[in-house]
Amino acid sequence: MKPFVCECGRILPPGTESDPAHLAIHRNSLWHRHGREVAKLLQDSTLRCMDIAQRVGISIDDAERMVKELGGPTGIDRRFFSNAARQVKDWWATTGRHPVVQKCKRMGFDVEPIGDLKWQLRLRRTTFLVNGHRVAFAGLWVKGEAQDGVSCMLKPKKSVEADFQIGHAEGMFYIFPQWLLKGINSATFTTGYARPMSRRANSVRPDYQKYRDAWHLLEKAKRVKREEAST
Repeated sequence: MKPFVCECGRILPPGTESDPAHLAIHRNSLWHRHGREVAKLLQDSTLRCMDIAQRVGISIDDAERMVKELGGPTGIDRRFFSNAARQVKDWWATTGRHPVVQKCKRMGFDVEPIGDLKWQLRLRRTTFLVNGHRVAFAGLWVKGEAQDGVSCMLKPKKSVEADFQIGHAEGMFYIFPQWLLKGINSATFTTGYARPMSRRANSVRPDYQKYRDAWHLLEKAKRVKREEAST
């Protein structure tokens, strides 16, 4: 005999459909009344067992038992994963809207938040991953008009754990390697070039301008990683 599949999706032993008493017990069970609803809520990784229990209207113990039978994490694991999913969602709603992050997405780069894997996951707000490289925000101020030349003052973060720092201001992006910023003696330095009517240079080093819109640095890192993966 073939197993009996109830309308709730639960597979019951053969002959259950011809046993009214057994069928009545199943139809009064939590699985028949709330099984599909729990399975649907389980798809949302931000929900804890307590949240599922409150939405369905059952006890937390019943929710954990049903989630466990459906193959989902329960207890501490469920709380950890739901907390991590909430933080990722919140990260994209806040830091993910930063112009630098949005620009990296438009460039086709793989952007991911960085988390500290402790008892409670904490996503960093000033650093993130771009194609597997750690990228940090850097303060950037722009002075001057476009026709007269542009002078930018960048305030790098020397102690941050990153491979690149990106400064953004008025639609301009500067991508600096971290090793370059560690060699700066002063806390701030200027980038750009001298104005046409002035011989005074506005930059500590004349090659800083080549790092404006230097997205090829991240492109190159992306290609290298793909080549390594293929080999």
